[in-house]
Amino acid sequence: MKKITVLLLLSLMLMNLSYGQYSCAYTCQNINNPVSHCDSSNIAQFSTSFVDSCSVQLCPSVIAANHVWSVNSTSPPFSWSSTDICPQIVFPFDATFIVIHTATDSFNTNICESTINVVSCSSLCDSVSHTSVGCTFNFSAPVADYYLWDFGDGSTSTDQNPVHVYTGSGPYSVWLQIDKGSITENCFFDVLPDCYDMCYSGNNIGVNIW
Repeated sequence: MKKITVLLLLSLMLMNLSYGQYSCAYTCQNINNPVSHCDSSNIAQFSTSFVDSCSVQLCPSVIAANHVWSVNSTSPPFSWSSTDICPQIVFPFDATFIVIHTATDSFNTNICESTINVVSCSSLCDSVSHTSVGCTFNFSAPVADYYLWDFGDGSTSTDQNPVHVYTGSGPYSVWLQIDKGSITENCFFDVLPDCYDMCYSGNNIGVNIW
């Protein structure tokens, strides 16, 4: 009798387990109050909450053995992934992003997908600027975690707002790598120094006319 009862209980437990792969979709229509809908048996269900207008915290409703997150956009192209339990992503621009969460435990590999419309972000490169007087350039970048400037003449800087003095008229192609959260952007632009002013050349100072 006890054996029959145990076997019956085991059968009922197995019937309640979700095997295989499931997929559900839900849409975050309002970025300030995202909506998430997933069947309760799906361990990949998750919630989204905006930290600010460009940053989103993704968290699963159930802690599984493994979590894989991917965020993609086709226009403009963008791809991001994480295996953290509750990652935070910084969106680099306004677009429609597809968030896919895959959760795996001993019995399940479940997937949930969400579409997030970001409407109040812009590219970090949009906030990069510069001013110049003669050969001296003042470069400016938005607040971020890391900067790598290449001024196109062999000189570099990791400052947020570097000052650089060119020794020739150029033009020079400036490149900036800027990292903020999970986002890495590469900004490119050309500068043309007006070296009719005092320019530095080695240890000598003179007036160069190009």
